[in-house]
Amino acid sequence: MNKIKILLGALAFLTIMFVSTASAGVVCIDFEDNATVGVAPGDPVEGIYWRDMLCINATNTVYLVAENNSAIIAYQANINDSNVNKYDNGYLTGNGIGIDFYNRSNRSSPEEIFKFTFKGNTLVNNFSLELFDFGDFDGGFNLGYVNATLIAYNASGVMINSASINITDISLMYDALYGPQTLVVNGPGIAYVELVTNPTERFAIDNICFDAYDPTLSTYCLFAGQDIPIGTVDVWHDCENLYVKYMINDKEYLDWYFTETHFDIATDVSDISQSRSSNPIPGRFEYGNDSLDYLKEYSETIPLDKLDGYCDRLIIAAHASVVKLSGEVEIDEESAWGADCEDPSKFNEKNWATYFEYIPYCISCE
Repeated sequence: MNKIKILLGALAFLTIMFVSTASAGVVCIDFEDNATVGVAPGDPVEGIYWRDMLCINATNTVYLVAENNSAIIAYQANINDSNVNKYDNGYLTGNGIGIDFYNRSNRSSPEEIFKFTFKGNTLVNNFSLELFDFGDFDGGFNLGYVNATLIAYNASGVMINSASINITDISLMYDALYGPQTLVVNGPGIAYVELVTNPTERFAIDNICFDAYDPTLSTYCLFAGQDIPIGTVDVWHDCENLYVKYMINDKEYLDWYFTETHFDIATDVSDISQSRSSNPIPGRFEYGNDSLDYLKEYSETIPLDKLDGYCDRLIIAAHASVVKLSGEVEIDEESAWGADCEDPSKFNEKNWATYFEYIPYCISCE
């Protein structure tokens, strides 16, 4: 894998490998989908990338459970005693299908911790899960409680946000006053999450959701005819490629289409192809396609090793030719340029053509 040295902002540096290619949006893990990762009730859920993104680990092993209402959940069994049959100690008694929690030992113990990490150092903005206490499945045994705190951390291990809840079982009846409880933490740049508990009764988790994003992704405005905001240009990267994606996505301009795209990448504005009077020349740009069949989106992938070791920042001039259609008839056409949405940078004051600055995220990939 190629190595590329890239600046994170103006002050701080990190060593991160990215495997994602764009924003993943909201991802939810329902353990009913267990078959997609090749596990079944009775199997550990740890060390598996659920939805190819989330990995779960815990103080004690976490197993998949099939409950009597056919729900599939993740349950942390107390199996520290190797002489205790795990099927009689916290999950899957009998044949392991359609049964309630059962644990013949009291679980009053030091705190137990679930740790949730994300594949490829993906970061998230929001993270939530549903917490089920013992009474949600079978009330009629012991009174007990679950004290739980969900804590979000950034990549440096600094706490970003936390949320806590106390759940108490109700003796001799289902815990109808509570039911599954949702814990939510949020904040920019969540790198991992811990669920810290100190229970005297059994509990389980399900419906884990998180809003994943790629921190390398930057979005710029695409203006046609100087001031028509017809769409966006997305730029992002992983350890091997830089990605550029044009989109016409403003709902007021959905009758516009791409017929050509041209873009150039450099480390200095002067290295973008221009005339002697500093007017950019899209036809001489290195990348793009000048024969598009009325597209709403256009994407291109550029290998990082083709960028001649560009590192600290990239200057990108992103041009497009767009047309407005009425049925199949072209009724208008414009040039469009990508720009910083708040502070567009022009090549010169006599030409409205613009460029933007892209700051890659990671400094080293191995």
